[in-house]
Amino acid sequence: MVDINPADTTLVWPGKHTCEESLQRILKDPPRIIPCSSSLDCASSGVKSYTQPPKSSGWHNQLVLGDNMSVMSAWSTNLTNSVDLIYVDPPFASGMDYTIKQQRNPDGSIRKINFWNTKNKTLRTAPTTSETAYRDRWQDGYPGYLNMMYPRLRLIHRLLSPTGHLFLHCDWHINAYLRILLDEIFSPACYKGEIIWQRTKLAGRVAKPRKFDIQSDSILFYSKTPEAKIKPVKAQRTYTLEEAKKIFKYDKTRQAFYKDAPCGNYAEDTIKHLASRGRIRWTSRGRPRVKRYLSIEVTPQGDRVVEEVYVGNIWTDIPGMMQVGKSQSTGYPTQKPEGLLERIILAGSSQNDLVADVFCGSGTSLCVAQKLGRRFVGCDASESAVDTSRKRLHRTSNPAGYALRIATVEQVHSSAQNHPAEAIEPQKNGDDTNHDFPM
Repeated sequence: MVDINPADTTLVWPGKHTCEESLQRILKDPPRIIPCSSSLDCASSGVKSYTQPPKSSGWHNQLVLGDNMSVMSAWSTNLTNSVDLIYVDPPFASGMDYTIKQQRNPDGSIRKINFWNTKNKTLRTAPTTSETAYRDRWQDGYPGYLNMMYPRLRLIHRLLSPTGHLFLHCDWHINAYLRILLDEIFSPACYKGEIIWQRTKLAGRVAKPRKFDIQSDSILFYSKTPEAKIKPVKAQRTYTLEEAKKIFKYDKTRQAFYKDAPCGNYAEDTIKHLASRGRIRWTSRGRPRVKRYLSIEVTPQGDRVVEEVYVGNIWTDIPGMMQVGKSQSTGYPTQKPEGLLERIILAGSSQNDLVADVFCGSGTSLCVAQKLGRRFVGCDASESAVDTSRKRLHRTSNPAGYALRIATVEQVHSSAQNHPAEAIEPQKNGDDTNHDFPM
């Protein structure tokens, strides 16, 4: 049998060598990050400057309007090997355009309308406008998409600290290609697994389906080094008393439900100590099993038995935006729920660690990082995304008190930056030559 080394496997596509040249060029002469002292400093955008009063000196969280390749190359001058966790939710190569619907209120103000708002018939008849949030169609199809992602993943690897983690959110369209790219950039030894997130429990039905309903996204998890560790994460499951009676054992002395497990490599003294506290159950064969008692939660609907379980890589307990609804929705397309980012950030970082998101979109990752007392830097090329993020951060609790600065990135001439591929522009003459991806 021939030995196959995954590290020797690379993905090759037209234009890959140009990505390397482009990357080296922009790193040789990186642009500057320019803080906004007023709304006029943000070029022609409607993004307003906003600075929170600092409680902790020496660091300012940063939200930057600009292409993330330029922003990351600018950050590389002082943040190389410094970021503890990077979450990215890039375009999925879906072959679609994503828009934000807006409605003009009677007072002249404009508000975003999301899916749940448009289900209201009174809003359907109100005057609305659409604004493109981002385009997910690429010249030359998959090679164009890979030309965009490859140098950015290289820069992400450069920014991560030796114990840092990358969580890359994607779906079935492109996850196989991204996995190979990341193996090449990080090495297969740094691959920590694929998280499967069930984003919806329902999907559109067709009379004669050709495939199973796709209800999940993938989150590819890599670390800068193989030795980097995460924190165990627990999730809660609740049961009615009737359900608990069918699943768990019951201790009449303590009047509590419990589950048990083999003692494994517990020392004999540990087993004796647990037995003295009533925490050991002996089987009919004389083998000890350690008891773990479950708590009772009192709710208006009745008592619930609460079980805590360690989270694996299959996440079915975090509802998607369809279920979360208006409580979190900003109207920004492809927004992710805060619960998803909370689990990732709690597992992959600690208090005051530095979190980054270079496709920040509606700012969910940045808001959760702020709420959990992490430092953060984020960027997006969309003015709508940066403005939405800014407004959300303004409303989000900030226990660590880090100040927030809004900034732009110095403009780079196309000859210097040489982006290998860009999202395609609309065809004005009706000749649509783009390469859409399979739906």
